[in-house]
Formats: sequence, C-alpha cells, structure tokens
Amino acid sequence: MASTDPFDITITGKGGHAAMPEKCIDSIYIANLIGKMIKEKAILDVNPDDKVILGITSITGGKNNNVIPDNVYLKGICRTFNNDIRKKIKNELINDVNRLANSMGASSKLTFVGNYPATINSEKEAQDIKQIASNIVENIETNYRTMCAEDFSYFLEKVPGCMIFVGCQKDKYYPQHNENFTVGINPILIGTQLFYDIVKKYLM
Repeated sequence: MASTDPFDITITGKGGHAAMPEKCIDSIYIANLIGKMIKEKAILDVNPDDKVILGITSITGGKNNNVIPDNVYLKGICRTFNNDIRKKIKNELINDVNRLANSMGASSKLTFVGNYPATINSEKEAQDIKQIASNIVENIETNYRTMCAEDFSYFLEKVPGCMIFVGCQKDKYYPQHNENFTVGINPILIGTQLFYDIVKKYLM
C-alpha cells in the first residue's frame, strides 16, 4: 500500500483592491501557479514504475469580487509506493513551493499534517502466508497494489510482517468509506480460518 503525506500550504501576499493589482502581491495567482507546479511535479523526474500521486485538493482564499486577499490556503496530498522517493518528494516540495512564492514577492508555509510510510511486506512472511492461504482458497493475488494507505506500515518498519486482504464479497459491492459497506459471510469465514492457521503456525 502507498505512503500518504497530506499537507497544508499558506501563501501570504499583499492584498488590496482588484482594480489596482500593481499595488498587490496576488496570492490567488501565486496559489494557482503552485497548484500547477505541484501537478506537473508528479510526472517529472520519477521512474515510471514508482508512481507518485501529488496534487492540490482544496483551495480557499478571498471573499469578494473586487478584493485580492492577503492569504490563500491550500490542501494537498502526496502518495507513492517508494519510501525513498517519498522523502525526496517531500523535501523538494517544501523547497519548490518556497522558491516559487519568494520569486513572486510572497511568502509560504508548507506543513505536513500527518503521514504513513508505504506498507511493504516482508518477503519470508509473505511467502508463509501465501502457503497458509493456499490451503484455504484457490486464487491468491500476490502483486496487488493500491494507492490507499495504512498505519500498519509502522509495524512493518519495526518487525517483519505481512498485510493481508481477504475481501468483502457480497451480492452488491460497496467500497470502503461508503455508508452501505458490508461484508459477506464467505470472507468472514475465510478470514477466521486464515487467522486461526496463522496462529497455529507461529504460536502453537
């Protein structure tokens, strides 16, 4: 599973009357440039196998048609499967945002407001679980990747382990974070058997 690093950006310019933009430092315009730069950065200088999701998800600034605001606030997300690229992108993001804002006479502050590393299974444990699961189900997918994130990644940084997806098959499928989400009986039975067999292997 991917890492996730949500971030907040504050752009501080110099507000004023929209009829006199020459007396202002336009925080709205600078925020737009930063959003464009961030979106383009997601496809530059990265190996195609190391997918990066990077973009702005919220922008707030100004209340009136004829006033350029002092401040604009942006929210965004950064996700990748590669923890080394994650560190590189985060450092570059702070520097690039500051550089662009400063070049326009404004200032900026970028803060990461939470983070989970990429969830990377340990090879031996993954093979063990595959063997156990093969006695329960026929089809086992070992190359599945998702840009969703998981705090189990912190455990895998400390001890060997394996993240397992059992599924939630039912007559009608609803994804997670949907109010109608439900789990079929078969995945519950499969998951129960799988965990029992894991405990039997490692603890009994």
